[in-house]
Amino acid sequence: MKLSVVVPMYNEEGIAHQFFERMQGVRKIFFERFGVKNEEIEVLFVNDGSSDGTFDILKKICEENPGYSLINLSRNHGHQITITAGIDIAKGDAVAVIDGDLQDPPETIADLYAKHLEGFDVVYAVRKKRDGETFFKLFTAKLFYRLLKKLTNVNIPVDTGDFRIMSRRVVNVLT
Repeated sequence: MKLSVVVPMYNEEGIAHQFFERMQGVRKIFFERFGVKNEEIEVLFVNDGSSDGTFDILKKICEENPGYSLINLSRNHGHQITITAGIDIAKGDAVAVIDGDLQDPPETIADLYAKHLEGFDVVYAVRKKRDGETFFKLFTAKLFYRLLKKLTNVNIPVDTGDFRIMSRRVVNVLT
């Protein structure tokens, strides 16, 4: 398996089909750009105890489309646990994490993968703008990353979210 894409989902019934369609386009990009075939890419949806129709939509997508799998958490465990659940079973040589809310463009996974192929173990996506977020949210996020950088010896890039790709070597350390 060349690539696993872990997609945490929580109450995304209104956008789940659109995310799936975009991922189908990403699969095409991977074949055209890297020669990676559909069967070399797994997409792992992780439903975090959604209370809407997200589970049913994802279940149908996964039943009808090879290469798509669904992990269904019994209740809402929170974003980081949901991501960890997906990473734990991902089989890819590279593992991308992207939220299913389409705040980040899935097509960018190809750019992250290209950097991974250059030898980088972790490649973060950094948002240039954050649509729909209040000034307070933007300010506190910016403050958090800068404060964290000053308080720790770990270099965490500023203004990154969970959208990233990791090598199998990194994933093995995490799992």
